[in-house]
Amino acid sequence: MKELFIILALLVSSSTYAQQINKGPVIHSPLDVPLPVGYSLWSYEISILPKGGDLLGPYVVKNNRLSPEASKAMAYSKPGDKIYLENIQAKDQKTGKVIRVENYSTILK
Repeated sequence: MKELFIILALLVSSSTYAQQINKGPVIHSPLDVPLPVGYSLWSYEISILPKGGDLLGPYVVKNNRLSPEASKAMAYSKPGDKIYLENIQAKDQKTGKVIRVENYSTILK
């Protein structure tokens, strides 16, 4: 499960993946972060709230680069942990325009 979440987090910030699933007015990443058509995730802050633990983060993710601290925190995540993505920015793949996207949260299953 840990490896799956790390892969999903990397895919979320992959513009290539966003291009592959761009089929309607709103596209969804593997974590269901809604993005406008033609936009890919550019940067965000990720925080993890382990079930019954203290909040880890926020860790800044930019240009598909996870910090070592973020990678370590995600490696220890398990089902039931809450994941928060905040200050999400998406970049238009054609024009390069960057927009702010609504914050997102989920619970790992």
